[in-house]
Amino acid sequence: MLTAGNMDLEAAAWMVRSLGQCVSSLFQSEEGDLIAGGWDGRIRMWNSQGDVVWTAESVDRVSDFARQGEYLFATCGLHIVAFSYSDGKQLWDHALEGSADAVTIHNDQVMAVSSVYDIEHNDFLESAVWCYSFAGELQWVSRMSERPWTIFSTSDELVIGLGRPQCGLALLDSNGDVVNKELATDSPVMCGINGKTKQLFGHADGTVSDGKGQLIAKYESGIESLSCTSHGFICALDGGELIANNSDGELMWSFEGNQIVEQAEGCNIGDENSHWTARWDGLNGYLEVRNSQTGEQLATMDICQIRAMRGDAQSIAIGCDDGKVILWQSELLTRRLTEESSSQQPVDSRKSALQAKLRALRDK
Repeated sequence: MLTAGNMDLEAAAWMVRSLGQCVSSLFQSEEGDLIAGGWDGRIRMWNSQGDVVWTAESVDRVSDFARQGEYLFATCGLHIVAFSYSDGKQLWDHALEGSADAVTIHNDQVMAVSSVYDIEHNDFLESAVWCYSFAGELQWVSRMSERPWTIFSTSDELVIGLGRPQCGLALLDSNGDVVNKELATDSPVMCGINGKTKQLFGHADGTVSDGKGQLIAKYESGIESLSCTSHGFICALDGGELIANNSDGELMWSFEGNQIVEQAEGCNIGDENSHWTARWDGLNGYLEVRNSQTGEQLATMDICQIRAMRGDAQSIAIGCDDGKVILWQSELLTRRLTEESSSQQPVDSRKSALQAKLRALRDK
């Protein structure tokens, strides 16, 4: 089994770049492009060779991305914004009611979720799903009292996991009409994934249920996030516990630690799938890389707070509080992990400083 020991995990990265501001969202394309969005609205694309393709400035913090062909859609502050994928030119921009939280593609249309938060009541008052054509024409708006905490598209329906008071699922048809569906518990849905074989939803009471309303697993703490693996799924609990389950919900392994801020299936390391976890203790960040089947720790890294993470079998990227964007690639990471010398050689501070200067020039 490959292990990293004290290897400098950043030195094993295929690409280290900078957005120039705190990263808030990431997107990876099938072509190998990587797009980062920032807390102050900057959006930057790097191609598969690591070169900057374009940089754009949006109206506010970028929370989510979706792409369809030559269109790139982003939720930015209170707005949904459309860009040209190839050159970053802004095509249209519409303000929503409340914060623009998420965006997805469904039936050749773009769907955005917005929510209105009331500070006095410390709760969300109203949410809405907005349907636009790719050209930016509003098709319909569906309003609801609950906040959608997760949204994804299936071949037939737009699926939304709901908070209080309704909870459960909302299924939207092509006209925006809502059909509510109960899940295994009446606890609010906090997260969800459209997995390889089934839909899974994590609830505030620690329940994991599937799209058919069946109970899959139950834990002591609320489910903060879910990720798919080739062996099943992994839950991050609000107490910092990371739990891996097979597709039937049976426990495979678990580890406790500080708060989990991001987690995702990562690139293959050798013939094995990996899982990446970002933790935060209030002052320091920490990245863990594990074998997704056995839970064995393969590598670790001390880092500032990680704000975004996106991965697949070929690569995984993280975006950090200091604007750094790091991408690991399967073949290179596997090779570095097999080189015993990489865990023993001290980091050359002069070489690191030169590399930082070169990155700064490249990202301008």
